[in-house]
Amino acid sequence: MPQQLLSSLVAIDSVFPKEKALSEFIQAWAKDHTSCEVRTQRVDDGRFNVILTKKAKHSTGKAILLAGHIDTVPVVNGWSQDPHTPTVKDGKLVGLGAWDMKAGNAVLLECAKEFTPEYLDLVIAFTVDEENYSAGAHALIDGGFCEGVQYVLVPEPGFTYGDSGITIGRTGRASFLVKIIGKSAHGSFPQEGVNAITQAARFLDEVSAIKFAHDEDMGDTIAYPRYIHSLAPGFSVPDVCEIEIDCKMVPPDTATSVLAQLQDMAKKLHKKKVLLHLPEIRFKPRPTPFCSPYKLDRESAFVKTCQEIVKEVKGKAVVFIRESVADECIYAERLQVPAICIGPAGGNAHQADEYVELKSVEDLKKIYLNILDKLDIR
Repeated sequence: MPQQLLSSLVAIDSVFPKEKALSEFIQAWAKDHTSCEVRTQRVDDGRFNVILTKKAKHSTGKAILLAGHIDTVPVVNGWSQDPHTPTVKDGKLVGLGAWDMKAGNAVLLECAKEFTPEYLDLVIAFTVDEENYSAGAHALIDGGFCEGVQYVLVPEPGFTYGDSGITIGRTGRASFLVKIIGKSAHGSFPQEGVNAITQAARFLDEVSAIKFAHDEDMGDTIAYPRYIHSLAPGFSVPDVCEIEIDCKMVPPDTATSVLAQLQDMAKKLHKKKVLLHLPEIRFKPRPTPFCSPYKLDRESAFVKTCQEIVKEVKGKAVVFIRESVADECIYAERLQVPAICIGPAGGNAHQADEYVELKSVEDLKKIYLNILDKLDIR
């Protein structure tokens, strides 16, 4: 793989929501180096998904989606160099987004250049906003660009297992806002009031005792407080306490099912007079839906194909599930198709001096081209 392509991607600042320059570079590169149809999709002002499409010679109307996000997280403290000036040392390319996930995007562009499908249309999407609310992935689906997609493959870093890792599932995440109402009283006579903070503590004790879903691969759904606020004016008992609850979800839990369990528990506490008033519990507002958990069957043909090819190229293949959310959650849930992640080896994602191993990027390109060849059947 031309190292220059990866260096060019890393050199372009695409910290969300400033992805425009990278979108434009990808469009121009694809027009110059591939035979793909190149389209853009406006997601927001100055923010565009780029979609490359290559129709199969004998198209069956079915497609495979290769997807990568072009945004990065912001620059953090501690960098030993300019984050947007890629440097190579000891076989590693250092720069912001090098691992997460511009190396993967470089691989996708090379696939767009080199792979000619026979039966399975090739759709390659470069989306914005994955590091924020995944607005790009949702827009891609809403815009009809995923019609006929049978498989999704994403070169997001596998973290622990590097380029030998095959992510076949992810936990989900949801956030909730809770408002606990007590009764105000003068601080000299606190017994005449109902302290909302004390009420909140009782509520949270019950949250920690809820038996949510359990999955043999992912463990338990866990809900926990990540923010709590209450303030009484002057020498008074606080009568309002606000809590934000975050939740890591495993199948079959969803944001809706967890909300229902929290609300049901609150009703029981109110009925037992543990809580003075019925708490208000709602989703934390956000512009896109929460990510639901998913996992694939380890014995499915798609998983086995990826496992076989990764093992051929790398000598080993580790099938695992990530305890984190990403765009794959959206593709798996909304498209109802298998989504697998295989990425390069590297380090320091979301940290200073992020890097990717260049040999790994070459290997990943080989893995992706081999998977495409294997799946491209009538």
